[in-house]
Amino acid sequence: MATKKLEVGEAGRTVASNVRSMRRALDLTLDDLSARLEAQGRPMSRATLSQIETLNRRVDVDDLVALARALDAPLVDLLPETGEYEEMNEWRRLTPAEKGRSIEDFDILSAVDQMRTALDVITQKVIKG
Repeated sequence: MATKKLEVGEAGRTVASNVRSMRRALDLTLDDLSARLEAQGRPMSRATLSQIETLNRRVDVDDLVALARALDAPLVDLLPETGEYEEMNEWRRLTPAEKGRSIEDFDILSAVDQMRTALDVITQKVIKG
């Protein structure tokens, strides 16, 4: 049975763009980044990294943490800024009925907020050792 490919969402697009921007700012090739990831025990091939940057592969939380470490960046720097979600912030203030959307849509935004907070906490714990 074939599985349906999960689409990369808005946050995933931002992560992919940030990974590419940070990698280029460090003057790293995809092979260089792949070697850094291998060295930290989270191997990702050049092809996998290319798929991430071109929105053909989603990034899970373990990948996100490994990429931040390999890019010598705080985890939150890979995530969307709150300002990027200004429309969503306004949308959050509405009730589900006012939004004309399902409660699942509301829950996804809440989950994104919770994940961002949790990642901030994890980052601080990793930094403190």
